[in-house]
Amino acid sequence: MNRYAVVVLASLLAAAGTPVNADEQLLSIDAQGDVRPGDWAYRALADLGQQNGCRAAMALTPGAAIAPQPQLNRFEAAALLQSCLERVQRPTDAMRRLMAQFADELEQLKGRQQQVSQQIDSLSAQTFSATTRLSIESIWVAGGNSYGGNAINTATNSYSIAVNGTDINKPLPNSISFNYDLRLNLSTSWTGKDLLYTRLRSGNFFPSSGFGNYPDLNMAILDAAFGIGPSVRIDRLYYRFPIGNSLSVMVGPRLRNTEILGFRPQAYDGILDFFTLAGAPTVYNKTNGAGAGFSWKQPVPRGKPYWIGAVSYVARFGDNGDPALGGLFNSNSGNNVNLQLGGRGDNWALAAGYRYGTCFTDSRSGTALVMDPGTLYCWDFRRGNDASSHSISLGGYWQPRNSGWLPAISLGWGYSHWNQSAELISDPRDSAIVSATQSWAAMLQWNNIAGSGNAAGLAVGQGTMATALRTGATPADGNLAMEAWYRLRVSDAISVTPAVFYLANPLGQVLAGQGQYLNNLGLLIQTRFVF
Repeated sequence: MNRYAVVVLASLLAAAGTPVNADEQLLSIDAQGDVRPGDWAYRALADLGQQNGCRAAMALTPGAAIAPQPQLNRFEAAALLQSCLERVQRPTDAMRRLMAQFADELEQLKGRQQQVSQQIDSLSAQTFSATTRLSIESIWVAGGNSYGGNAINTATNSYSIAVNGTDINKPLPNSISFNYDLRLNLSTSWTGKDLLYTRLRSGNFFPSSGFGNYPDLNMAILDAAFGIGPSVRIDRLYYRFPIGNSLSVMVGPRLRNTEILGFRPQAYDGILDFFTLAGAPTVYNKTNGAGAGFSWKQPVPRGKPYWIGAVSYVARFGDNGDPALGGLFNSNSGNNVNLQLGGRGDNWALAAGYRYGTCFTDSRSGTALVMDPGTLYCWDFRRGNDASSHSISLGGYWQPRNSGWLPAISLGWGYSHWNQSAELISDPRDSAIVSATQSWAAMLQWNNIAGSGNAAGLAVGQGTMATALRTGATPADGNLAMEAWYRLRVSDAISVTPAVFYLANPLGQVLAGQGQYLNNLGLLIQTRFVF
């Protein structure tokens, strides 16, 4: 840093009230100056420093701890004068003369000071609060699906579903695709214990990707699948704060019912969305909407097992002001009331869950009979239809204390009873609407396998399937889902996960009722960047 910059910096900091060791700053000046010891301006600056306690100018006083006394150029002298002006309480003739002598230099320094101040303000406006943190996840998926079974028309690369006696052709999404899911997580805390959470999300999986073909082949949807294009959406927006040492409250216009529950009873990182739902898609259905909830954790000494409970309310259409289409706490809100009670230890957990749902709430993952005509429709097909569901779940996991060849084991099961006051649609798939469903999953995960940070997973289960119909008939809605994957940790920020999954009869009775079947084999490579 040159001598001019040093002195200007000293003057700016002094003007801002920041103490600066000007003696040391001036000691580094060795160039020839225009104001020399013995000049009137030099003596006047020194006197000004003594009279007003201006440390920078006091360094010019004869006998000060600088030997020999420094010479100053005009800008250095003007900077010292400027640093003293705010301390002057009574103007003197000498001060006025100094200001007149260095008027041009003072004007230039003032302009530079304003410019620096504007730059600082601009930079400050571009920074986050000291309590706000940004983390980013970028997930890329490249892969494709292959289909087999007698339901496939190879000439048209499609399968058909009978609706009201008419075959509707559905194209098979079996090309190789390359998709993304981008998540920007903003976390703000004012007390260190509260959290304002905002997630911005973008993706391009729906509806044409083979890993996001909703609703018929929904069992092939990935956990990372999101979005219909390059637009960015508000995916989460909620505030969480503690009450005492045991209670935590969460409220917001955009929150997910499963996040309020405290934990999901599984120790498994699923590739398919189904294998992230603890075997119970009707309870852990990941509904987003407006709502609130609280969780309670038993206060115990660190390392001891504890009880944890939670309750939440989330309205899928809570942002709609028309009571016929949404709002809070009415029959058209898409209400989800979740409860969970469980216990946790250092390497295990058990939990029982419950969810009450109204119109347009459904299972997160399951056969076409459950996901499409089985959904709890109300106003679209039969006004006044009173529809609701009661779902329960049991789940838990155990994991070894030391990672190795012994895997973490996760098991989950779900059951749901559906009530609807009227037949909704005349459809062979709906010959007797669903009245009960079940699902289950068994999952294994090996951590730090073949290298620190690497992991492998293997899972099998049945997505939500109809087990009872309103007529009392037994549905042929069985299905089977399997997946296997290996996650390679490239670095702290990058991981690569090759994966394979197989779905047997994912459409369930929709095809089985016609004596047909369709199977789905998926291969993919998922790359995750975190920064």
